[in-house]
Amino acid sequence: MSSALYIVLDREVPGLDTFMNGKALAAAEEVVTAHCERLGVRDLWSFYSVDPLDVADPLDDLDDFGDLDGREPSTTEAWFPPTDGLATVRALREALRDQARSAVLEDLGDMERILAEAERAGARWYLAVDH
Repeated sequence: MSSALYIVLDREVPGLDTFMNGKALAAAEEVVTAHCERLGVRDLWSFYSVDPLDVADPLDDLDDFGDLDGREPSTTEAWFPPTDGLATVRALREALRDQARSAVLEDLGDMERILAEAERAGARWYLAVDH
């Protein structure tokens, strides 16, 4: 099973479909990272974050350990302004236009669409990975 990238927003944006396939972009990680470095833009994977509840200790749910639901997570996810992500995504789309597989460009196009709408709505975002 392959990994896929997707965008998480800090709030729902009415009418915005945040679906993106993300598999081709995840598979092209090394190429994309090299292009980011060459282009002098922030690496796409620097926008990665995770909800602490998604990586919570599974033992926390066991009855033997009592009620731990009230405990605050030790970390929080990192949120980014869409403008930062748009700069990277747009630079990559331009640079890869004639080189990349169409699926990578489609993923980047989906990211641009989602981030542009998030920017208009004043939402923040981070990049997540579905394994």
